[in-house]
Amino acid sequence: MSLRRIKGILLQEYFITMRSLEVFNDIFLFPIFVNIIIFGFFTAYLSTQISHFDPRQILIGMILWQPIFVASYSITVGTLWNVWSQNLTNMFITPITTAEYLVAYGLSGMFKGLSVVIISLIFSNWFFHINIISIGFSNLVFFALNLTFFGFSFGIFVLGLIFRYGNRIQSLSWALIGMMQPLFAVIYPVAILPPQIRIVSLMFPPTYIFEGVRGALQNSQGVQLLIVKATILNIFYFVLAVTFFVSMYRKSREIGQFAKLEG
Repeated sequence: MSLRRIKGILLQEYFITMRSLEVFNDIFLFPIFVNIIIFGFFTAYLSTQISHFDPRQILIGMILWQPIFVASYSITVGTLWNVWSQNLTNMFITPITTAEYLVAYGLSGMFKGLSVVIISLIFSNWFFHINIISIGFSNLVFFALNLTFFGFSFGIFVLGLIFRYGNRIQSLSWALIGMMQPLFAVIYPVAILPPQIRIVSLMFPPTYIFEGVRGALQNSQGVQLLIVKATILNIFYFVLAVTFFVSMYRKSREIGQFAKLEG
């Protein structure tokens, strides 16, 4: 594995992010200045209406949702920029390996995701006087890392689908993870889901993280156990996603779909 080639991909990611208004808007402007403002005011409203409910879980849930979206978006849309500019084939005829490619986008997605969390933390504290660190600094770190890691794994899975079935399903890059959001109990307890859906929800790491957020706000016991469960599931899904991606990548090259991506 070459650090130089990884650095090259990261440099490309940097220029695309900083010079593309679409990417900058999707990753930074919309999550921070739209989602946070809307749910911040909603949180402020609920805090004046409901006494036995801690509305902070709504805003904190939405803030911690961003690393999942950003990490997934980073790897999928980052690749699509190479498809749209007809540069993907050029990249893969170089000595770059799939491992280097995934590592580079993993680092990029982690940096972007954690940056959004930090900016949102400052913004929510300044504008709405809600301190996210109230859930515990170590908890916050493990929450954010687990959610970013899951977003990266999910992005690898979607990227495998794009490589196999072409850019006609490119909208899944930003839509599919949003469709999964209700399952993860981001702003409400998983207990309110119907029993059948609850079983599915508990199969995914983010559910345990967002349950942990609510537990941390209430100073409940067992938050660390929820983090451990999420971490174990994250490792499982990461291995599954990489295996799936490698299989789809090879199949795409075998049937010529990879060459058609830029067509």
